[in-house]
Amino acid sequence: MPYIFQDMMNKICHRCFNLPYTYFQNNPSGSIVGRVRGIGDNYSKMHQAIEYKLSQTLLITLFSGVTLAYINIKIFIIIVGFTAVYLLLALRFFIKLAKMEQDKQDSWYNLFGIIADCITNIFTIVSFAAKQRELNKIEDYYHNVHNILTTRYYKYDLIISIILNLVYWVYLIGVFVYVIYLRNLGEIGIGDIAFIMSLTFLFAENSWHATMRIKDFLEDVAAFRSAFTIMKIPQDTIDKENAAELKISKGEIVFKDISFAYKEESSVLNNLNLHIKAGEKVGIVGHSGGGKSTLIALLLKNFKAGIGDIIIDNQSIYDTSSDSRGSRYH
Repeated sequence: MPYIFQDMMNKICHRCFNLPYTYFQNNPSGSIVGRVRGIGDNYSKMHQAIEYKLSQTLLITLFSGVTLAYINIKIFIIIVGFTAVYLLLALRFFIKLAKMEQDKQDSWYNLFGIIADCITNIFTIVSFAAKQRELNKIEDYYHNVHNILTTRYYKYDLIISIILNLVYWVYLIGVFVYVIYLRNLGEIGIGDIAFIMSLTFLFAENSWHATMRIKDFLEDVAAFRSAFTIMKIPQDTIDKENAAELKISKGEIVFKDISFAYKEESSVLNNLNLHIKAGEKVGIVGHSGGGKSTLIALLLKNFKAGIGDIIIDNQSIYDTSSDSRGSRYH
């Protein structure tokens, strides 16, 4: 188990390291960390649900059912029929509830991300007197998103609980009435009634617990799927396969015919040519949105230029690995 978990977390980290830079720009870091942790936490919950909770309950249910079948096959058939209807009805409700749980978890990860980023940037928030603005942002998300999804989930969960409890008691009362009917026909005795009803209660109780375990398991799966969405984000690996190591001898940088746009309809750089000689210090000045930060981001390979090339000491950065480039920029 620990080695499986270690391998899973390593693969998650490797996947996250190759996500598009824009993903980290558009999603709070706390939300990303919350999803990574959610994968591990919910994986453990699903494992425990199958290994410890659900398996034991199902075995007791199976044992009591076989015993009932041995005593009176008619009652066993009735109980199995009721249980089948009950389970199908419950599963139909639980699948919809699990979808609500996934939506609720999605909103929680986003909310957690907002709060975590506020705490991480507390110095900046205090310096710019933005505490109330950030608190209002959290409050608005609670009111307009998270509370709505959470309330919807708990309302539906309450309705399910009421319906399943009614079906459960109809089931028990129906079995009891049928047992009395068999007693009046003389097919069973008083002692049989007590024994059959004891087994029926045992079977019904464990069927109920098994159903609730299935409900919990489906919710854990939904929470896991919500966290696992981070693994479905398409990766954006700029490096070529078997990319060479960047070798810097002088430090000459050439931006050659660079064109770049964050969105297709809005170009930031268009046919830019810039030659920075070895040892030369260059200051980049321009209006906000003019492409100053974009130029640095392209040099750091946070993005790939749509057209053109960036050359360092006669080596295209797109032919070299990002790790070797990063270690030599400092």
